[in-house]
Amino acid sequence: MICSVCQTPNAEDANFCRACGSPLEPLSEPVASDGAALAARTVLQRGAFVIEELLGAGGFGLTYRATENALGRTVAIKEFFPFGSTRDGLLVRSPAGVSPEEWRGSLEAFRQEALSLARFNHPAIVRAYAVWAENGTAYFAMEFLRGQSLQKRLDGGKPLPVDEALEIIESIGAALERVHEAGFLHRDIKPDNILLCDGRAVLIDFGTARAFASDKTTPMTQLLTPGYAPLEQYGRRARFGPFTDVYALAATIYHALSGHAPPPSTDRASGVELRALDELNPRISPRLARAVEAALEISVPKRPPSVQAWLHLLHEAQKPSVAPPLPAQKPSVAPLATPLSIAPPTTGDSSSPRTTSLSSEDVLPWPQTAPSGVPLPTSPTNAPFPSGPAPTFPPATSTAPRRQPAASDVPFAPAIAPDARAPRWVVPTLVIVPLLLLAFWWNYDPARGDLRDFDARLRPILSLSQEAQAVLPSLDRTSPEAFAADLTQRALPPQQSVVSHLESLSARSDEALYSRDQLLDAQRDRLQALQNLSLAREDSERGAAVEELRRADQELRVWRDDYAYLKRQHRVGN
Repeated sequence: MICSVCQTPNAEDANFCRACGSPLEPLSEPVASDGAALAARTVLQRGAFVIEELLGAGGFGLTYRATENALGRTVAIKEFFPFGSTRDGLLVRSPAGVSPEEWRGSLEAFRQEALSLARFNHPAIVRAYAVWAENGTAYFAMEFLRGQSLQKRLDGGKPLPVDEALEIIESIGAALERVHEAGFLHRDIKPDNILLCDGRAVLIDFGTARAFASDKTTPMTQLLTPGYAPLEQYGRRARFGPFTDVYALAATIYHALSGHAPPPSTDRASGVELRALDELNPRISPRLARAVEAALEISVPKRPPSVQAWLHLLHEAQKPSVAPPLPAQKPSVAPLATPLSIAPPTTGDSSSPRTTSLSSEDVLPWPQTAPSGVPLPTSPTNAPFPSGPAPTFPPATSTAPRRQPAASDVPFAPAIAPDARAPRWVVPTLVIVPLLLLAFWWNYDPARGDLRDFDARLRPILSLSQEAQAVLPSLDRTSPEAFAADLTQRALPPQQSVVSHLESLSARSDEALYSRDQLLDAQRDRLQALQNLSLAREDSERGAAVEELRRADQELRVWRDDYAYLKRQHRVGN
């Protein structure tokens, strides 16, 4: 059986993951039988609501269709009934092993979900009407939506039309902007949590919504859906922000446009390739595919920082790319150096002045005289001369030598001689220089140098961490006291040294700094788990400490995958 959280293989009869400790039962299946659900016609909140039927069950509660008597409208009522709960009449009993303090904390978290919904008034967010405590548990009434989930639309594997998918995502994105402005994250956006009803796309299930502190490392519970959760969501301590929901929203439109969910981010960090969206669906333009894939970046700094920024990319990708018009070119006309002046030929003596700069032979393409009775060639317009005797041209009366026509006399002389050629070095330069610039751009990475330096200083710390992990199997296990003493003496000092070295490790680039913080959080959790294990006196305390240690080790595995991906992105060798 594969763990849905960390993707670790487990035995078929296992109840909990051997790596991260998560329950292996699929929480999306019903967890309550008909006997555990409230019966039809059950009255809640002193007659304000009447239960009609059970709609569904999840890992944290039951959902009913009910009627609100005061307004006569149909509502949906969610009852807090987590996995393992039992019912004694109408009274709900907590699962075995859950302390009263934990039960009260869970009830408060359930109440906060209703308060989170009540903050927003947006057509793409389900409306919350009331929240109250009753029967040892909690309930809240919300808008009843008639329709189907986006997941059911996609179950056949057929992608949605591009315009419809974009309309859904833009509507949900506008709602998420309101959620983020209030300082909340949804953390579980997926096709199952988007309802299509009455021409609306509605975001539901705010059970995992949590407040976040921008740009701060925040511990959060590990509730996620593989394929839609970004890599930072697999760790208990990481930087969360609007970019966390941006990844899930982009994964949702990737599924809607391709018909397939993207691979889990943990698999992608290990080298599994994300197939290009325009390859899976030829109707999608490459620009739109790149805009969607930009929000699916594993590395947080490369992802759009907000929903608004990503929606802007989608809008720009939908605009047609039009090449700018070429500027109009005016023909260059060479001016005449000397104006032509042609006068009729004179019949006087040779001493009369000529008024032409070119002789008749320089202008006319045929001879000036012709023998008597011989017709002259036709004109350039192919029109024959008038009938009658062939005209004759008077001979030139000037004995001055003929002037050869100059280039300046030609009215439309070309600006460049037809036989002019570019120097031989021009063509190679036009080819080589762009190739050199392309090679420089391809290899230029301002963060690579800092990442190489960071990696060189990190390697000794990683070696020390491996030594600290290797100590645990060799500890004295003859008795709990001997184990605790050996743990305190041999395992705690190297782990404390690892944390101390990481705290003093500096980095200039944001990506290296983020990776350092992620590793530091995991090592701190591991140190805390070892300290709790050394102080444990009861079996339950030791079991809880071991569970914390397993989770810390899982965080380290996630960090290693993320760091390996970061090094591949910047082409930093191992």
